[in-house]
Amino acid sequence: MNDMAQAVPTGWGKRLSGFARLLGVAAVALALGAGLLAWFGVLAPIQGFTGFTFGILLAASALVVSLIALCVHAVRKSAALGQIGVAWLLAAPLVGYAAFFMSQARAVPPLHDITTNLADPPQFSAIKLRDDLNKVVPARGRPELVGMTPMQVRAKLHAEAYADLKPVSMAIPVGEATDKIAAQAKARGWEIVLFDRSAGRVEATERVSLFRFADDIVFRVRADPANPARSIVDARSVSRVGVSDVGVNARRIRAAMKELTAE
Repeated sequence: MNDMAQAVPTGWGKRLSGFARLLGVAAVALALGAGLLAWFGVLAPIQGFTGFTFGILLAASALVVSLIALCVHAVRKSAALGQIGVAWLLAAPLVGYAAFFMSQARAVPPLHDITTNLADPPQFSAIKLRDDLNKVVPARGRPELVGMTPMQVRAKLHAEAYADLKPVSMAIPVGEATDKIAAQAKARGWEIVLFDRSAGRVEATERVSLFRFADDIVFRVRADPANPARSIVDARSVSRVGVSDVGVNARRIRAAMKELTAE
């Protein structure tokens, strides 16, 4: 033990403790600063998210350095435990959030275009979708998907994960159903981009998370062939950036459809 202590330079414990605390402070400042700048529109959403990601990396570095400082303290009894505590207090929540987010992302398929009608999804007319929509959908450890086209992979993953998403029937004609959808969108704080009562179409955009990412939503309302006094409603929700939406689009559609059919 004495040989180990002599091998560790005097003062390194305190230096590492201070560095860990500095990294923790920088991590919180970068992560929250990037998020707030994105929220207020100073940074683009993806820029804010990138800054937040670097903040997470700094937080992870702070935890690693603090662990090294603790090891040094075990040998030299020279670490500043208070500074290590501050580093953990600042960095651990950020790393924990990142771990939770990653677990959420892995729990759903890597999709960003979700609909109630996979065979005939509603189309956007007023909102221009991203150029790389569904261009690349990773197989993620699914050898049976290798060789399929991106659209085939998307269709299979979508059918497996979101079989519960289906068109809903409303006991009101197309115009009234479209009015109800628009009112719901407004109540939810969405930006209505298109409202066409006669065509039974509503297109809207919702800003989500601290970074104000934009997701686009379209509702298509058609008369029920069996009873023109009733309506059949389909929905589609698409993220403008990213490969995986972490399940946000599906949750949005479920909530909207449930509200539309609630008595």
